Amino acid sequence: PHIALVNLVLERRAGPELIQSEARPERIADEAERLLRDPERIETLRRDLAELRNRLGESGASSRAAREVAALLGEGRAA
Repeated sequence: PHIALVNLVLERRAGPELIQSEARPERIADEAERLLRDPERIETLRRDLAELRNRLGESGASSRAAREVAALLGEGRAA
């Protein structure tokens, strides 16, 4: 199972899950260094993030959801 949002949405490990005792400065630095030194890993992460953006859709989801709820509530009052 995953905890990081990117991994949850993509349903696979796209990025490290550094939680609790793993979220130490040296561990984070190690992960960043591994990424920066590996062009193939960078490209894979770019593809994964592009897929994430595609799955999440365009920005403004909260506003769109609020408008839909408001419209539904408005329809209920008219009845």
